[in-house]
Order: sequence, then C-alpha cells, then structure tokens
Amino acid sequence: MVSVQGRERAEAEVRDILKDLAAGGMPSRERMMEVLESALAALAFGPPARDPAPEILRALALMAADPRIVSTGDLGRALDGTLNTERASSLGGNRMRRMRARGWVVRERFARWAVMPEGLAGKRQRAAEPVALSRHSKP
Repeated sequence: MVSVQGRERAEAEVRDILKDLAAGGMPSRERMMEVLESALAALAFGPPARDPAPEILRALALMAADPRIVSTGDLGRALDGTLNTERASSLGGNRMRRMRARGWVVRERFARWAVMPEGLAGKRQRAAEPVALSRHSKP
C-alpha cells in the first residue's frame, strides 16, 4: 500500500533523489518508485492546494525525463497504484469518486510538465519567439 504523506515531505524526498543523481549517485529503482508513488499520492490525496503544486510537478518531471529512473509506464502504474490504495477504497461513494477524479487531474498536470518541464516560463518564451512560416503559407 502506498503511504499518503504530506506534500512537504514528498517534495523533500524527490529533491533528495535529484541531489543524489546530480552528485553521480544512483538510488535503487525500488527507492525511486517509492518516492514517485508517495509524491503522486500526496498530490492526489493531500489537502487541496490553491496552486497546482508546480515545484513538485517540476521535480517529478525531471525524474521522469531521466530514462534511468522511470518510464511513462512506470508513471502510469505508480499513479494507478495510488488511486487503488486502501484509503481510497475505504471511502464511500462520492468521496472516493472525487478523489479518483482528482488523481486523474494530477496525472494530466504531470503529463503536461513531463512534456514541457520548463513549465509556463518556457511557454512564454516560445510565445515571444517569431513563428516560422509553414510551407503552406503565402510569402
């Protein structure tokens, strides 16, 4: 069962793994998957935040971008595991459905960060760049 931790603790664990990787270390795959699952659980089941938790999403995107750590399939399985935890299953009806829906929202947000790890800053930068004309445009 995936333990549901506070967001701060999950963020700290993700940062520790990223520091280890930056220093040339290689934590075990089991440890990295455990951290990934707990971070996703914190996002999916933690108390609602006013912001979409960009820091933890950015850190998780960095983890997912490194092929040594997790694959897209691992990410899907990790989040699916959090959605099927004892905590979610022990809740009744509407509450459980809301929690599961929220988990899918987290997955969607994460997918966007994984595709574009630089987040909104990169989006703004690309918007400011001149647009290349396609071959179908008139000169």
